[in-house]
Amino acid sequence: MEQVNLFTVRYVKVFLTKSYYKRHRATCTVVESTTATVKGLDPVHILSPKFTSSFNFDILAKFHNSEVGNLCRTDNLITSFGLQMYRNVEAKKSKKEEKRKSVMSDMRRLAHLLLEFKEQCETNGNAVAKLLSAVNMFDRGNFHSLELSILALTITEETGHTKAGLKIGYGYLIKRVIKFITGEFLIQKKDAEVDEIKHSSDLLEFCWPGIFGDAEYKITA
Repeated sequence: MEQVNLFTVRYVKVFLTKSYYKRHRATCTVVESTTATVKGLDPVHILSPKFTSSFNFDILAKFHNSEVGNLCRTDNLITSFGLQMYRNVEAKKSKKEEKRKSVMSDMRRLAHLLLEFKEQCETNGNAVAKLLSAVNMFDRGNFHSLELSILALTITEETGHTKAGLKIGYGYLIKRVIKFITGEFLIQKKDAEVDEIKHSSDLLEFCWPGIFGDAEYKITA
């Protein structure tokens, strides 16, 4: 069995095998080299979790070495949210494998949303669009770009029809992430950030019928 050692990677602390560490280090080096300050909610306000070895091997190590997979392993919010969901899975013994896959699915969806969000921001003239992280999607100043990203990911190109189930899934995933961010800010006593993310939550509720109403109607019709 391969020996497990504790390696410290800047911004991320995890238990990694030597072979996985090489891949992880290469990914982190790329991310670190492109770090920049962007307006809005500051990613450093989200606590960098100390991943358990089980989360690393059950979740992070299972992602492919792709653009989406790398985001799932390196984006601070996506990994932090994934860890919280994984802890909930560990606490419930029934259907653990199914729930583990659900955690990975949610993380992948957030990564896909982030990639589309970056494209939308770049189209709208954001000079640092490529450097945005997942937490920036939940800044209310970026809400229009987030809305366009949801629409782009949930429309069938050939017919223009809405993928109702996927769209509703994104809506409730976004609600869960906002709730998670709020909790993290409360723990850190970041009252100003709590107020700001609550504004984002209120904006989502206000715009919900216009964004997700068609999908809800399609599902219930």
